[in-house]
Amino acid sequence: MNSGKESPGFSRGRGFNRKHPQWTVFRMLLDMKLNYKEDKEGKASWNCDCTLSGTREILEFMAMDIEKSIKYMESNGGYCDCEVMMNVVQEAMSVVQED
Repeated sequence: MNSGKESPGFSRGRGFNRKHPQWTVFRMLLDMKLNYKEDKEGKASWNCDCTLSGTREILEFMAMDIEKSIKYMESNGGYCDCEVMMNVVQEAMSVVQED
């Protein structure tokens, strides 16, 4: 049932970037979507279909402006879901830690 109210913490129509209060939620959802794993030898594996389908799905769920958000992701090296995680999310985490 849609009461016309937005989900708490989500802002329909806003572009999404590392300064958004729900950035951590996005990171966790994308991490779950990619299903990143390391075996005992340290070899990494994840699920990426070389598109932004997972990123788009999460942005839609979070009621973000998808096209504005995708422009931000791509301008920071995120052209598929795993690149968003490695180039955008990880870089944002290192910037936040330095601040």
